[in-house]
Amino acid sequence: MFRLCSTLLDKEVRHDLLMEHSGCGVFVFGKDGDVMAFPDLETAAGWMESIDVLEGEYEAAFTVDGREVTIVGERESPVSLRATDVRDLDGLRKRLARSGDHLGLNFPLSDLTAVANDLMRWQWEQRWPRWVSRLFGGKGPPQV
Repeated sequence: MFRLCSTLLDKEVRHDLLMEHSGCGVFVFGKDGDVMAFPDLETAAGWMESIDVLEGEYEAAFTVDGREVTIVGERESPVSLRATDVRDLDGLRKRLARSGDHLGLNFPLSDLTAVANDLMRWQWEQRWPRWVSRLFGGKGPPQV
């Protein structure tokens, strides 16, 4: 798990800069207590909007191996994400527990890859109508 996360994470990632995928799941925490999971930094950066970053909508982001992710937004530019060398697994698990309570979900915090996959599956299942999800989102949720 950890080997996959370190391959491309030393590069700055924006959805318009790096075409290779980092192969490492990402958790993005909103200021309202929500958490979203993404299969990689590129997908997370492509989903986020700079105006939301500038307005403080995102509280924190982490890779599945506990590396803190720097989130940068500039007006009328794509969001930029960069995984740092700072690891905070305890902080990540505490945030996931808090967000799980907020969302009414129970995460197995001993396996953060499983948490990311479970969360992406839950996010995918929340889309409506389902046929639209299958048409634009594939046959199932992404995975780390």
